[in-house]
Amino acid sequence: MPIDEKCDANCDHLAAIVLCGGRSTRMGQDKANLSFGAETLLQRVCRLTALVADPVVAVAAPEQPLPELATDVLIARDQFPDEGPLGGFLTGLQCLRQQRPQQWPDMLIWASTCDAPFVNTSVIQYLSTQLSQASECSAITVVHEGHHNPFAAVYRSRILTTVETLFTTGTRKAQTLLQPSNMLTIDSSELLRFDPELLFLKNVNNQQQLTEAKTHL
Repeated sequence: MPIDEKCDANCDHLAAIVLCGGRSTRMGQDKANLSFGAETLLQRVCRLTALVADPVVAVAAPEQPLPELATDVLIARDQFPDEGPLGGFLTGLQCLRQQRPQQWPDMLIWASTCDAPFVNTSVIQYLSTQLSQASECSAITVVHEGHHNPFAAVYRSRILTTVETLFTTGTRKAQTLLQPSNMLTIDSSELLRFDPELLFLKNVNNQQQLTEAKTHL
């Protein structure tokens, strides 16, 4: 599947949400601004994601300084600070609905974090196409070693209703997004043809992982 096309012809419109407003307690400093090659982690993730998604929304903490991003990247300030990634995801979804009302009803949304630097556009396109062809499903997620990652997944815009319900009833665990029965799952082994080392699943949470990740550049 070509990586320089915004989405497969049979795919609904694809946007993306990149969360970057976490506390980064294990890293000890803001991960969004960490250098990774010639750019920061956030710049890299947004740049690569924008090859297949439009728009890309970066969700940051209210007062968080950000590196310079491409002009077509939307910046949303977390409306629910210190409430965890689910609040950031909700902020991103609300931003997309407001900024792209015409595309919103048929929008697919790739969700990720800025500490996952090995964006694989072919993986994103493949997951998006699979979900587009399964109209009854509200999301598609990758299962790796028995674990479902809610921020290496593609969602339909209608997931907003679920997120709002979870959040207003006191739920803060993002993993709860992946419990509904209308969830499409793909084993990570199916994606080895696009990413033989499954680097797109690797997060950089501490200095050691950052050092190891740089060896793959």
